[in-house]
Amino acid sequence: MKREGINYLVVGGFVLLMLLILLAVLLRITGKTAGRTDYFVELEQVAGIAAGTPVTYGGYRIGHVGGIEPRRREGGTVYRVRLAVQPDWHIPRDSTAGIVQPQLLGGYQIDIREGRSTEPLPPGGTLAAAPPAMIMTAVNRLATGLAPLAQRLDGMLARVDTEVIARLPALLEDARRLVHRLDRTAERLGRFASTDNLRRAEATLAHAEDMSRRLAAAAERLEHLAGEAGGLVSENRPDVRQTVVELRRSAGILSRHLEGLMENLDSASRRLDEFARRVRDDPALLLRGSEVPAEPPP
Repeated sequence: MKREGINYLVVGGFVLLMLLILLAVLLRITGKTAGRTDYFVELEQVAGIAAGTPVTYGGYRIGHVGGIEPRRREGGTVYRVRLAVQPDWHIPRDSTAGIVQPQLLGGYQIDIREGRSTEPLPPGGTLAAAPPAMIMTAVNRLATGLAPLAQRLDGMLARVDTEVIARLPALLEDARRLVHRLDRTAERLGRFASTDNLRRAEATLAHAEDMSRRLAAAAERLEHLAGEAGGLVSENRPDVRQTVVELRRSAGILSRHLEGLMENLDSASRRLDEFARRVRDDPALLLRGSEVPAEPPP
Protein backbone atom coordinates (compact mmCIF):
# COMPACT_ATOMS: atom_id res chain seq x y z
CA MET A 1 0.00 0.00 0.00
CA LYS A 2 2.81 2.41 0.81
CA ARG A 3 4.42 1.68 -2.50
CA GLU A 4 1.22 2.44 -4.43
CA GLY A 5 0.77 5.67 -2.46
CA ILE A 6 4.29 6.75 -3.37
CA ASN A 7 3.61 6.00 -7.06
CA TYR A 8 0.41 8.06 -6.97
CA LEU A 9 2.25 10.91 -5.28
CA VAL A 10 5.05 10.89 -7.85
CA VAL A 11 2.60 10.78 -10.78
CA GLY A 12 0.47 13.55 -9.28
CA GLY A 13 3.53 15.75 -8.66
CA PHE A 14 4.75 15.21 -12.23
CA VAL A 15 1.35 16.11 -13.68
CA LEU A 16 1.15 19.22 -11.48
CA LEU A 17 4.62 20.25 -12.55
CA MET A 18 3.73 19.82 -16.25
CA LEU A 19 0.58 21.88 -15.74
CA LEU A 20 2.60 24.67 -14.14
CA ILE A 21 5.14 24.56 -16.99
CA LEU A 22 2.32 24.61 -19.57
CA LEU A 23 0.69 27.56 -17.80
CA ALA A 24 3.98 29.46 -17.76
CA VAL A 25 4.52 28.75 -21.46
CA LEU A 26 1.01 29.93 -22.28
CA LEU A 27 1.50 33.09 -20.27
CA ARG A 28 4.80 33.65 -22.03
CA ILE A 29 3.26 33.13 -25.44
CA THR A 30 0.29 35.40 -24.82
CA GLY A 31 2.44 37.97 -23.07
CA LYS A 32 0.29 37.94 -19.95
CA THR A 33 3.08 37.97 -17.45
CA ALA A 34 3.61 40.06 -14.36
CA GLY A 35 5.58 43.27 -14.27
CA ARG A 36 3.81 45.06 -17.12
CA THR A 37 3.38 48.83 -17.46
CA ASP A 38 -0.02 50.09 -18.57
CA TYR A 39 -0.57 52.78 -21.20
CA PHE A 40 -3.85 53.81 -22.81
CA VAL A 41 -5.12 54.84 -26.22
CA GLU A 42 -8.64 55.90 -27.19
CA LEU A 43 -9.88 54.52 -30.53
CA GLU A 44 -13.11 55.13 -32.43
CA GLN A 45 -13.39 51.50 -33.53
CA VAL A 46 -11.78 48.29 -32.26
CA ALA A 47 -12.78 45.74 -34.90
CA GLY A 48 -10.57 42.67 -34.53
CA ILE A 49 -9.09 43.87 -31.22
CA ALA A 50 -9.64 42.03 -27.94
CA ALA A 51 -7.86 41.28 -24.70
CA GLY A 52 -4.60 39.51 -25.50
CA THR A 53 -4.14 41.16 -28.93
CA PRO A 54 -0.41 41.76 -29.52
CA VAL A 55 1.01 45.25 -29.02
CA THR A 56 4.05 46.07 -31.14
CA TYR A 57 6.51 48.95 -31.27
CA GLY A 58 7.59 49.53 -34.87
CA GLY A 59 6.70 45.89 -35.60
CA TYR A 60 8.47 44.45 -32.53
CA ARG A 61 6.17 42.86 -29.95
CA ILE A 62 6.45 44.48 -26.52
CA GLY A 63 3.14 43.50 -24.88
CA HIS A 64 -0.55 42.82 -25.28
CA VAL A 65 -3.97 44.43 -24.92
CA GLY A 66 -4.99 44.25 -21.27
CA GLY A 67 -8.59 45.31 -21.76
CA ILE A 68 -11.07 47.50 -23.61
CA GLU A 69 -13.45 49.96 -21.91
CA PRO A 70 -16.13 51.74 -23.95
CA ARG A 71 -16.84 55.37 -23.04
CA ARG A 72 -19.74 57.44 -24.32
CA ARG A 73 -19.24 61.06 -25.21
CA GLU A 74 -21.22 63.77 -26.98
CA GLY A 75 -19.49 63.12 -30.29
CA GLY A 76 -20.01 59.35 -30.05
CA THR A 77 -18.56 56.30 -28.39
CA VAL A 78 -14.81 55.81 -27.98
CA TYR A 79 -12.98 52.78 -26.68
CA ARG A 80 -10.26 53.16 -24.08
CA VAL A 81 -7.78 50.38 -24.76
CA ARG A 82 -5.28 49.42 -22.05
CA LEU A 83 -1.85 48.47 -23.38
CA ALA A 84 0.28 46.27 -21.11
CA VAL A 85 3.89 46.62 -22.28
CA GLN A 86 7.33 45.87 -20.93
CA PRO A 87 8.20 48.08 -17.95
CA ASP A 88 11.66 48.99 -19.23
CA TRP A 89 10.46 50.14 -22.67
CA HIS A 90 11.01 53.83 -23.44
CA ILE A 91 8.04 55.40 -25.26
CA PRO A 92 8.38 59.08 -26.36
CA ARG A 93 5.56 61.38 -25.28
CA ASP A 94 4.51 62.26 -28.87
CA SER A 95 4.21 58.62 -29.98
CA THR A 96 0.96 57.37 -31.53
CA ALA A 97 -0.85 54.02 -31.47
CA GLY A 98 -3.27 52.53 -33.96
CA ILE A 99 -4.72 49.30 -35.33
CA VAL A 100 -2.67 47.67 -38.08
CA GLN A 101 -2.91 44.53 -40.18
CA PRO A 102 0.64 43.59 -41.23
CA GLN A 103 -0.43 40.75 -43.52
CA LEU A 104 -3.37 40.26 -45.82
CA LEU A 105 -4.52 37.09 -44.05
CA GLY A 106 -2.94 37.94 -40.70
CA GLY A 107 -4.63 39.12 -37.52
CA TYR A 108 -4.98 42.63 -36.20
CA GLN A 109 -2.68 44.20 -33.68
CA ILE A 110 -1.94 47.59 -32.13
CA ASP A 111 1.30 49.17 -33.24
CA ILE A 112 2.96 52.06 -31.39
CA ARG A 113 4.69 54.46 -33.77
CA GLU A 114 7.72 56.08 -32.20
CA GLY A 115 7.71 59.85 -31.79
CA ARG A 116 10.64 62.28 -31.82
CA SER A 117 10.27 63.70 -28.34
CA THR A 118 13.09 63.08 -25.88
CA GLU A 119 10.66 63.17 -22.94
CA PRO A 120 9.22 59.72 -22.12
CA LEU A 121 5.52 59.08 -21.63
CA PRO A 122 4.86 58.34 -17.94
CA PRO A 123 3.20 55.04 -16.97
CA GLY A 124 -0.56 55.29 -17.25
CA GLY A 125 -0.30 57.99 -19.91
CA THR A 126 -2.52 58.15 -22.96
CA LEU A 127 -1.10 57.83 -26.47
CA ALA A 128 -2.51 59.78 -29.39
CA ALA A 129 -4.62 57.67 -31.73
CA ALA A 130 -3.31 57.00 -35.23
CA PRO A 131 -5.57 56.19 -38.19
CA PRO A 132 -5.95 52.45 -38.77
CA ALA A 133 -3.69 50.87 -41.38
CA MET A 134 -5.54 47.72 -42.36
CA ILE A 135 -5.01 46.08 -45.70
CA MET A 136 -8.61 44.93 -46.07
CA THR A 137 -9.87 48.43 -45.34
CA ALA A 138 -7.57 49.86 -47.99
CA VAL A 139 -8.72 47.18 -50.41
CA ASN A 140 -12.36 47.98 -49.66
CA ARG A 141 -11.72 51.68 -50.22
CA LEU A 142 -9.94 50.92 -53.45
CA ALA A 143 -12.78 48.70 -54.60
CA THR A 144 -15.30 51.39 -53.64
CA GLY A 145 -13.34 53.96 -55.67
CA LEU A 146 -12.98 51.63 -58.64
CA ALA A 147 -16.67 50.79 -58.84
CA PRO A 148 -17.70 54.11 -60.51
CA LEU A 149 -14.73 53.82 -62.85
CA ALA A 150 -15.81 50.31 -63.83
CA GLN A 151 -19.32 51.55 -64.48
CA ARG A 152 -17.99 54.35 -66.69
CA LEU A 153 -15.82 51.92 -68.62
CA ASP A 154 -18.80 49.62 -69.05
CA GLY A 155 -20.87 52.50 -70.44
CA MET A 156 -18.04 53.59 -72.75
CA LEU A 157 -17.64 50.04 -74.06
CA ALA A 158 -21.37 49.81 -74.66
CA ARG A 159 -21.32 53.07 -76.64
CA VAL A 160 -18.28 51.90 -78.60
CA ASP A 161 -20.02 48.64 -79.45
CA THR A 162 -23.11 50.54 -80.60
CA GLU A 163 -21.07 52.90 -82.78
CA VAL A 164 -19.05 50.04 -84.27
CA ILE A 165 -22.21 48.12 -85.12
CA ALA A 166 -23.76 51.25 -86.66
CA ARG A 167 -20.68 51.98 -88.76
CA LEU A 168 -19.95 48.36 -89.64
CA PRO A 169 -21.55 48.49 -93.14
CA ALA A 170 -19.57 51.62 -94.05
CA LEU A 171 -16.38 50.02 -92.74
CA LEU A 172 -17.03 46.89 -94.79
CA GLU A 173 -17.65 48.99 -97.91
CA ASP A 174 -14.39 50.90 -97.33
CA ALA A 175 -12.58 47.60 -96.86
CA ARG A 176 -14.04 46.27 -100.12
CA ARG A 177 -12.92 49.38 -102.00
CA LEU A 178 -9.48 49.12 -100.49
CA VAL A 179 -9.18 45.49 -101.56
CA HIS A 180 -10.30 46.45 -105.07
CA ARG A 181 -7.64 49.18 -105.25
CA LEU A 182 -5.03 46.78 -104.01
CA ASP A 183 -6.03 44.30 -106.71
CA ARG A 184 -5.70 46.98 -109.41
CA THR A 185 -2.34 48.07 -108.03
CA ALA A 186 -1.13 44.48 -108.01
CA GLU A 187 -2.32 44.07 -111.61
CA ARG A 188 -0.43 47.20 -112.69
CA LEU A 189 2.66 46.02 -110.91
CA GLY A 190 2.32 42.69 -112.67
CA ARG A 191 2.14 44.41 -116.08
CA PHE A 192 5.13 46.57 -115.19
CA ALA A 193 7.06 43.49 -114.16
CA SER A 194 6.66 41.87 -117.57
CA THR A 195 9.57 40.22 -119.39
CA ASP A 196 10.15 43.16 -121.80
CA ASN A 197 10.17 45.71 -119.00
CA LEU A 198 12.55 43.61 -116.98
CA ARG A 199 14.90 43.33 -119.96
CA ARG A 200 14.75 47.09 -120.51
CA ALA A 201 15.44 47.72 -116.86
CA GLU A 202 18.39 45.35 -116.96
CA ALA A 203 19.73 47.09 -120.10
CA THR A 204 19.32 50.50 -118.48
CA LEU A 205 21.15 49.32 -115.41
CA ALA A 206 23.92 47.89 -117.59
CA HIS A 207 24.26 51.23 -119.47
CA ALA A 208 24.29 53.12 -116.21
CA GLU A 209 27.00 50.84 -114.87
CA ASP A 210 29.08 51.31 -118.05
CA MET A 211 28.60 55.08 -117.84
CA SER A 212 29.71 55.09 -114.23
CA ARG A 213 32.87 53.16 -115.18
CA ARG A 214 33.61 55.68 -117.96
CA LEU A 215 33.07 58.59 -115.63
CA ALA A 216 35.38 57.00 -113.10
CA ALA A 217 38.06 56.56 -115.80
CA ALA A 218 37.61 60.19 -116.93
CA ALA A 219 37.95 61.35 -113.34
CA GLU A 220 41.18 59.38 -113.01
CA ARG A 221 42.52 60.97 -116.21
CA LEU A 222 41.60 64.47 -115.03
CA GLU A 223 43.31 63.79 -111.76
CA HIS A 224 46.41 62.58 -113.62
CA LEU A 225 46.41 65.69 -115.85
CA ALA A 226 46.02 67.92 -112.82
CA GLY A 227 49.00 66.19 -111.23
CA GLU A 228 51.10 66.63 -114.37
CA ALA A 229 50.12 70.30 -114.63
CA GLY A 230 51.08 70.82 -111.02
CA GLY A 231 54.41 69.08 -111.60
CA LEU A 232 55.04 71.17 -114.73
CA VAL A 233 54.44 74.39 -112.85
CA SER A 234 56.64 73.21 -110.01
CA GLU A 235 59.50 72.27 -112.36
CA ASN A 236 59.38 75.57 -114.38
CA ARG A 237 58.69 77.83 -111.46
CA PRO A 238 61.81 80.10 -111.99
CA ASP A 239 60.99 80.59 -115.69
CA VAL A 240 57.37 81.29 -114.88
CA ARG A 241 58.41 83.81 -112.27
CA GLN A 242 60.81 85.56 -114.75
CA THR A 243 58.04 85.65 -117.35
CA VAL A 244 55.68 87.22 -114.86
CA VAL A 245 58.31 89.87 -113.97
CA GLU A 246 58.90 90.73 -117.63
CA LEU A 247 55.17 90.91 -118.27
CA ARG A 248 54.79 93.26 -115.32
CA ARG A 249 57.67 95.46 -116.65
CA SER A 250 56.18 95.54 -120.13
CA ALA A 251 52.81 96.43 -118.68
CA GLY A 252 54.42 99.36 -116.82
CA ILE A 253 56.12 100.68 -119.96
CA LEU A 254 52.89 100.31 -121.95
CA SER A 255 51.03 102.15 -119.22
CA ARG A 256 53.46 105.09 -119.35
CA HIS A 257 53.21 105.29 -123.15
CA LEU A 258 49.45 105.21 -122.90
CA GLU A 259 49.56 108.06 -120.39
CA GLY A 260 51.70 110.17 -122.80
CA LEU A 261 49.40 109.36 -125.67
CA MET A 262 46.39 110.38 -123.60
CA GLU A 263 48.08 113.68 -122.75
CA ASN A 264 48.81 114.36 -126.44
CA LEU A 265 45.24 113.52 -127.36
CA ASP A 266 44.01 115.86 -124.66
CA SER A 267 46.22 118.70 -125.97
CA ALA A 268 45.06 118.09 -129.54
CA SER A 269 41.47 118.09 -128.38
CA ARG A 270 41.92 121.47 -126.70
CA ARG A 271 43.52 122.91 -129.85
CA LEU A 272 40.67 121.62 -132.02
CA ASP A 273 38.20 123.20 -129.62
CA GLU A 274 40.05 126.52 -129.83
CA PHE A 275 40.14 126.32 -133.65
CA ALA A 276 36.44 125.54 -133.81
CA ARG A 277 35.67 128.50 -131.59
CA ARG A 278 37.69 130.85 -133.84
CA VAL A 279 35.97 129.52 -136.93
CA ARG A 280 32.60 130.16 -135.36
CA ASP A 281 33.65 133.70 -134.49
CA ASP A 282 35.25 134.45 -137.91
CA PRO A 283 34.26 132.07 -140.74
CA ALA A 284 36.54 134.00 -143.16
CA LEU A 285 39.44 132.59 -141.32
CA LEU A 286 39.12 129.39 -143.38
CA LEU A 287 39.75 131.49 -146.60
CA ARG A 288 42.49 133.70 -145.24
CA GLY A 289 44.34 130.90 -143.50
CA SER A 290 45.28 133.13 -140.61
CA GLU A 291 43.55 135.55 -138.32
CA VAL A 292 43.62 139.31 -139.39
CA PRO A 293 45.94 141.15 -136.99
CA ALA A 294 44.28 143.74 -134.95
CA GLU A 295 44.89 147.43 -135.98
CA PRO A 296 47.38 149.27 -133.78
CA PRO A 297 45.96 151.98 -131.71
CA PRO A 298 46.46 155.65 -133.09
